[in-house]
Amino acid sequence: MAGPGKKAAPEFDHAYSYVSKIKQRFANQQEVYQKFLQILQRYKEEGFAIAQVKAQVAELFAGHDDLLGEFGNFLPDPAAAAGKPAAHRPKKQKAAQPHVKPDPDARGGGAAAAAA
Repeated sequence: MAGPGKKAAPEFDHAYSYVSKIKQRFANQQEVYQKFLQILQRYKEEGFAIAQVKAQVAELFAGHDDLLGEFGNFLPDPAAAAGKPAAHRPKKQKAAQPHVKPDPDARGGGAAAAAA
């Protein structure tokens, strides 16, 4: 039987495979691959809107519908994400968190603060 850490492995493997596919596809156009990584980094660090990220990636991957279609599997729907409180995050984000009892002495830091 798989342990709790094994649950996220297929999702990680899919993401890794997808990024590898992009790197291979644009092996002769490294600037496309680098731009893709920059878009993801800004999304993570600056909180760009999902619609903005999808638009940038769509422009970057013009003519590569398979990559663009697969990219949609990794981001929440912009209509679902817009205007909803943080408590309504996509299911896959909650599944990645370990099942640990909350520390009554902790004041909102949690694992997210430790990872930052």
